[in-house]
Amino acid sequence: MPTAHGGGHYATAEPAPLALGLDWLKARGVSPDHLRYLEISGDEGGASLPAGSIVIIDTNQVAPKSGAHFAMDFGGEAQLRRLIRTRSGQLELTHVNPA
Repeated sequence: MPTAHGGGHYATAEPAPLALGLDWLKARGVSPDHLRYLEISGDEGGASLPAGSIVIIDTNQVAPKSGAHFAMDFGGEAQLRRLIRTRSGQLELTHVNPA
């Protein structure tokens, strides 16, 4: 499973695998081929995602949804962002941790 890891940079070496049961994935309509993971570093995840937390990313889910978290690739650096719909109806990406 390709990853984004540590500090938000994509890992060059394959880390230890994460074990997710196929039954668990199937019940959620998720294909293992579309999964990646990101390890939160520093305070980028705020209080809800402390450093060391693992975020599972389904690359097949690309439809915008206000309030949802999205992993973005900015020049090879993985970044976790929240998508917010503004009062004017536009979508805006914000930091998960507003600090």
